[in-house]
Amino acid sequence: RWLATFGRKRQRVRDLGFDDGFMRLWRFYLASCSGAFRSGRTDVMQVELRHA
Repeated sequence: RWLATFGRKRQRVRDLGFDDGFMRLWRFYLASCSGAFRSGRTDVMQVELRHA
């Protein structure tokens, strides 16, 4: 659903100054998320790094 909404709002995003590279990157990201959620192969992690 997010990918479809992003596609419908494409011109609005461009009007905000984002270029085609940004659009491709976000389409790829949203499509990847969609596939991961459909397959059940996604997870959420929180990582804390500290300097020793």
